[in-house]
Amino acid sequence: MHLLIRKVLSQDEFSKYDAVLHFPLRNLLPDFSKLSAEEEQYAGHYATHLDFVIYNKLGKNPVLAIEVDGYGYHREGSRQNERDAMKNKILETYGLPLLRFSTTGSGEREKLISKLNEIGKNNS
Repeated sequence: MHLLIRKVLSQDEFSKYDAVLHFPLRNLLPDFSKLSAEEEQYAGHYATHLDFVIYNKLGKNPVLAIEVDGYGYHREGSRQNERDAMKNKILETYGLPLLRFSTTGSGEREKLISKLNEIGKNNS
């Protein structure tokens, strides 16, 4: 996935973006005031991170979070699935779009390009 993201971001139309790997969620949020106590505890935990964060190089502001989910580990009803749902809600609360890719999925390149194009249009 890291290689795919790098290839997509190397295209001229996405050259204004860069990506970081394993970004701590607590470092992304400006404050925790919009979170419940459980969400705050989860978001502030040192191990809670985003697999990738794509940001605009100019303002260093994040524009997209990407998570890569292992099929078995993230299955419905698992504890990880519950944490994923909490992470989804936190990112939605703070207005950061999220793409989730399954390790058993396909079409990731097209989905990423489509989302970046959508973000570019919304931020123009």
